[in-house]
Amino acid sequence: MKSIRIFPAVLIITVLCLSLVSCRKQNASPETAGDTVYLYFLNQNKDELYPVEAVIEQEMDTNTLVDAVYASLKTPEDGASYLSALADPVVLRSYSLAEHNLVFDYESTYYSMDPVTELLMRAALVKTFTQFDDITTVEVRVDSQPLLLSDGSLTGPERGRDFVDIISSGINAYTRGTIVLYFATPDGTALRESTLNVAYQNSSPLERYVLQRLVTGPSDESQGIATLPSNTKILSVSTKDGICQVDLNDAFLKESMVLTPEVIIYSIVNSLTEVNGVTGVQISVNGSSSVLFMDEIPLSQTFVKNVNLMEGETED
Repeated sequence: MKSIRIFPAVLIITVLCLSLVSCRKQNASPETAGDTVYLYFLNQNKDELYPVEAVIEQEMDTNTLVDAVYASLKTPEDGASYLSALADPVVLRSYSLAEHNLVFDYESTYYSMDPVTELLMRAALVKTFTQFDDITTVEVRVDSQPLLLSDGSLTGPERGRDFVDIISSGINAYTRGTIVLYFATPDGTALRESTLNVAYQNSSPLERYVLQRLVTGPSDESQGIATLPSNTKILSVSTKDGICQVDLNDAFLKESMVLTPEVIIYSIVNSLTEVNGVTGVQISVNGSSSVLFMDEIPLSQTFVKNVNLMEGETED
């Protein structure tokens, strides 16, 4: 059986391409020669992880092993039927290992990747390196700061099982597209439109993803300011007959924000009605719509998009 053979200085590579269904997790010790692991590349379509068998030929300390494996991931042999998941022009600044967490720190060019490419690269790193006994989790950082994802959330140490959807069904478990969000203008009296390129899981409705992005808030100042308290929880969201029903926890009511109540409500409504098939929004808090939001707006109604609140617009 042919395989990638990993040496500390020179990588002699002969390839055996394995199907995803034959991929299996092995806990190979980096101090033991002859162990078999899998290195994760991309298929030719760049939409699925592609595991390739590798054999550790010599005893190596962990740092030497990380160097050798990373070099192999970066540069597949000529003519290989798979591609590197480590995208250009992403530049690795350094890596470090502490308390079984392997941290890869990249330059800011990391953020030049589209969401799907980034997701597959991160999955390849985590799935590859967490096979070794000294490495339990892998963390990606950018300029020494936690990685900020396209949905506004921050990543931390990740395990191989965190990417089970990608292994079982490839990136087809995710949808790439655009969403339109409405954050507030700096003075809190109008809405500012932001169009974002995102990748979201098919297993979760797009409406929930949109709401979560509103809770997370804008990723930069040009998008405006957040309209929902950061501790707002999305208890449920569903759409039927064009009406999206949203249930939030009471943090939505208790947090003090320097925004008009209309801006907060229509940040939700205008963002959700950008989702195909959503024409109206009903909002409840802990299951109840018998709420007067900020003592002004009754939630016992169906809201529709309000274009008069847009930045630069005035009411007729």
